[in-house]
Amino acid sequence: MDKLKQFKGGPNRNMLAGQGMLNAVGGLFAIVFAGGLGDGMFDLACAVLIVSGAWSAAYALRERNPTDLRASMLFFANLIPVFAVLWGMEAASAGVGVPWDPFEAHQLSCLTIAMLAPPVAWIGLFSISLVPALAFAQYVTMAPEVVGILPAKPLAAPFVYAAFGILLYLYRLRAIRISRLAANQEAHARAMARMSRTILSVKDLANSPLQALLLDAETLKLRSPEDLPIAKRIEQATAQLKELNHILDVHLRENQG
Repeated sequence: MDKLKQFKGGPNRNMLAGQGMLNAVGGLFAIVFAGGLGDGMFDLACAVLIVSGAWSAAYALRERNPTDLRASMLFFANLIPVFAVLWGMEAASAGVGVPWDPFEAHQLSCLTIAMLAPPVAWIGLFSISLVPALAFAQYVTMAPEVVGILPAKPLAAPFVYAAFGILLYLYRLRAIRISRLAANQEAHARAMARMSRTILSVKDLANSPLQALLLDAETLKLRSPEDLPIAKRIEQATAQLKELNHILDVHLRENQG
């Protein structure tokens, strides 16, 4: 249970785990519903997608706290087989020779990248921008007879979804930054509370012997004048303890303020 809570609290780990599960499931669905079309490269891309997804999920479970840069680079690396599968799915649909709604998976990919939100902004923006660029590159390489059966302006939707995905992605980055700031402030508050309890404990430990030493010094001065030097040394030691108490009081007021 503690490990689950720890995993749940890491946005980078959640991102990699989510992407890994989506890659693995998406690769399996692609093989089941679009495989067996005689395209060995497409089947290979699906297999790589499944493997990369499983590896990403396993890495997220194993790695305690991946850095933003490492997590974002791994996220982008896991997108490469996704792009290959997207290309293969559109090529397979074009090869059938009947009208279809092109680049629907590209639109979903823009939103998925935005929701998973790789923490390094330029990597996330580049990843989202690559999706409509991939659709454009595939569109311009299609045969004229394939283009003729496509609906009007087939590239409009991928670019619109990419623009919406960028806005959503920037919003998600802002939410992540706010969440991290709140977590840091909470951790700071807990640390201050622990420090205050420690200071109070030290004060309690110091006050009891301080009172006893003061009484002993007064007793020595009254009953044994010959032990006056000892009483003075005791008073000097108690003065240092009083200074320690003053310093602790200052720290307590600062922590409580």
